Amino acid sequence: MTTITSKQELLERRIMAITSQLKEAADVSLLLYSEGSLSRKQIIEVWEHGATELVAHVRARSREVGQNILSWIPIGKLFNFR
Repeated sequence: MTTITSKQELLERRIMAITSQLKEAADVSLLLYSEGSLSRKQIIEVWEHGATELVAHVRARSREVGQNILSWIPIGKLFNFR
């Protein structure tokens, strides 16, 4: 049987893997821009598409289960707005 701690650890591992991948994507984005391989507009389009896909998925799943996890996340805290 899976315990709550191991379920939390699973979630934490998945979030950390995603965080690592997003950091890599940010580094690649900056590299491609700085070397002139992609324009700012092209990079923004890729990031917007990914973010839109994620938010759409979270909204759809939130509706299915009746819990809006996007409302649980303080956006200001993410961007250090105070």
